[in-house]
Amino acid sequence: MRKFFLLLLALALMGAACARQPVAQLPTSAPSAAFPAAPTQTPAGEKTLPDGTVVKADGTMVKPDGTMVKPDGTIVKPDGTMIKPDGTMVKPDGTMVKPDGTMVKPDGTMVKPDGTIVKLDGTMIKPDGTMVKPDGTMIKPDGTMVKPDGTMVKPTSTNTEKKADGALAPSGVEGMMAKYTGTVLAGKSAPLIAYNKADYEAAIKSDKLVALYFTANWCPICKVEIPNLYAAFNELTTDKVVGFRVDYNDSDTDADEKDLARQLNVVYQHTKVFLKNGKQVLKSPESWSKERNLSEINKALAQ
Repeated sequence: MRKFFLLLLALALMGAACARQPVAQLPTSAPSAAFPAAPTQTPAGEKTLPDGTVVKADGTMVKPDGTMVKPDGTIVKPDGTMIKPDGTMVKPDGTMVKPDGTMVKPDGTMVKPDGTIVKLDGTMIKPDGTMVKPDGTMIKPDGTMVKPDGTMVKPTSTNTEKKADGALAPSGVEGMMAKYTGTVLAGKSAPLIAYNKADYEAAIKSDKLVALYFTANWCPICKVEIPNLYAAFNELTTDKVVGFRVDYNDSDTDADEKDLARQLNVVYQHTKVFLKNGKQVLKSPESWSKERNLSEINKALAQ
């Protein structure tokens, strides 16, 4: 019996000693950088990726900058511009730009990459200002009309002047063209002329406003602007303006045009320079509409 109690006492002492020993803790480790945290799941079924991109339940992705990518691949930018999977871009104002560069305005007017404008009624206005109506009638920038049957009707004027010998002198477009050696591109009262040095020097010596438009045949902005320019000169009723279309840094530019650009410090195509009494009164590289052309010309005339 005594041995039994001694055995129980030994076991009790051993148990007490074990209880006083600290329990070894297993080491903890931080998540491995090689295994990023799993995407956060929201109650609505959306997923937020580590970079902040939100993936909605229907598959639409919204990036941190607000750009939205729809399941069909359509991209909607923060400013509302939409780019379709075929590359077609739809601007917030409804203007559509196709992958080939063709622009379709909200009113249905189409502007082709070469600058040709096609209106809803089918009327086509080419970059040089030539208008082709749906019935095939063509109206050139100088006002000459060519009908579908080939009949040509030149512009006429009821106003005539007499020469010194008493003969009638040409007036209107014909009289205007007789004053210049270069090609008249547009204008019935105020001519817009393809630049040549002789006509330019004659215009500078006159009291007229000289409007210079520097364009390049490779410039997309110029291609859009040129029809607006021609339309503006066709609407002018004053004879106090002479315009010149000057080739700039393209395959058509000649030495005289390069010299003129250097003299006027023109460094960009689609630059406009107005000269009056031999002094520069305007210089602008901005893109102009027909209305802006008319407004700037009238302001310069009033100076």
